[in-house]
Amino acid sequence: MKSSAKYFAVNYLMFLVALSGLIVTCQGKASVTLSSTWEVPSEEASAQSLVQIRINDFADLAGYTTYTYHGPDTTKENILEAASSFGHSYAIVWYVGHGWIRTWTHYWGWPWQWHGHKQMLIVADDGTRVYDYEIYPETSGRNTRFVFLWSCEVGEEVGYMKTYPCGETKAYGMPFAWLHTTDLSSNGYENPDGKGYVFIGFREQAPFLTADYVENVTNGGEWFTISFYRGALENGLSIIDALDYAAQYEFSQQTFADTELYQGIYDDYGQFVGYMKVYGDGNQKLAVHDVAVTSVTASLPYGATAVYPGWTISVSVTVKNVGDYTENFNVIAYANSTIIGTKTVSLAPGQTSTLTFVWTVPTPTWTFPYPHYTISAKANVVPGEIHTINNLFVDGSVTVKHWGDADCDGDVDADDIFTYMAPAYGSKYGQTNYNPNCDFDGDGDVDSDDMYTYLAPYYGQNFRQW
Repeated sequence: MKSSAKYFAVNYLMFLVALSGLIVTCQGKASVTLSSTWEVPSEEASAQSLVQIRINDFADLAGYTTYTYHGPDTTKENILEAASSFGHSYAIVWYVGHGWIRTWTHYWGWPWQWHGHKQMLIVADDGTRVYDYEIYPETSGRNTRFVFLWSCEVGEEVGYMKTYPCGETKAYGMPFAWLHTTDLSSNGYENPDGKGYVFIGFREQAPFLTADYVENVTNGGEWFTISFYRGALENGLSIIDALDYAAQYEFSQQTFADTELYQGIYDDYGQFVGYMKVYGDGNQKLAVHDVAVTSVTASLPYGATAVYPGWTISVSVTVKNVGDYTENFNVIAYANSTIIGTKTVSLAPGQTSTLTFVWTVPTPTWTFPYPHYTISAKANVVPGEIHTINNLFVDGSVTVKHWGDADCDGDVDADDIFTYMAPAYGSKYGQTNYNPNCDFDGDGDVDSDDMYTYLAPYYGQNFRQW
């Protein structure tokens, strides 16, 4: 019986471990590129590969885990896996290859019960069709945030859940299938919806990446895509600004709205080809520069609640790189507006560092109540950083008392000597009768220096008269 119970327990534990492995979601970001070479010329396949290489370079720089499928590796299984974000909590996808809207007639009973079906699709490298309704179940986690399909007809409309007369209910529309929502702005470039999801595709036909009739630029689609991802991932621009950046850099146009990609593409024979559609939130950023000060702590020595001029205070500052790029930046600690010190730190994405600054308390301009110093720290803004509210952290204030005023009542009198100094005289930090309020020179003991150098000269003075 014991051996059977042990066998059951071990196998049950193994089952739980295996089950947990199935439901764990990877943290971090994933960038997936897929290129189908089905029925495309060799020069187009080469352009597809180059775009993938450059996207991967930019995505690596921005801290993404990259998945690359080119040619035979762009299988139906890998396309569906890409839709599931490979288990990551945030994913972006780029696909290039053929796509279209397929319509067909469905017979589902007698008599003459015929009706039409219509679905969007893209193709794997072997020509296998991957339909929108097959992609939709894979995106239920809604972790895929940005999808760019360089493919025909996939941007015709957002889509919806469609029920056919035969009773079949299927997801229709690539934006709907990939982003798992119908709540997308119909023009995410001019009217971003702020929802954090973006789909880019083509209405009607998409030109080859190597087409030379897009803005009369050879391989215009190839270079536009590379520049777009450079702007979005290397430079940290929003989708809108990255589209504008690519339009300026590759086509010498002021904005994306000025390009043929937006207004309408015509081939060398004057025939209309199609145009690019942006759905959702064009203000979304795929990568950001963002550093933060997460905590500041001024540690007063000896258990003190206030300090005297000349004391040494340790100030700990914790900073974190909450962005997507490795950053080098300066961190400055302050007492009021006076700089305590500056340190330089280099942090990878997600990395934290705690810096220690030493502050020697100055002699202030005396007032009563006694002056307070606000302790804070600032991380200098890094290039490309927009969200800067977290660059500053304020800890609180440190009160600086006048020497001799052990009870902090604004004068040096008999109370300070007989009620406070006398019981603590001769003590050291750690002893029960040690009192940091009587350790005026901050050296960890209460001795003759505190009595004769720091208290006696001020005996009888009333600081409340300042």
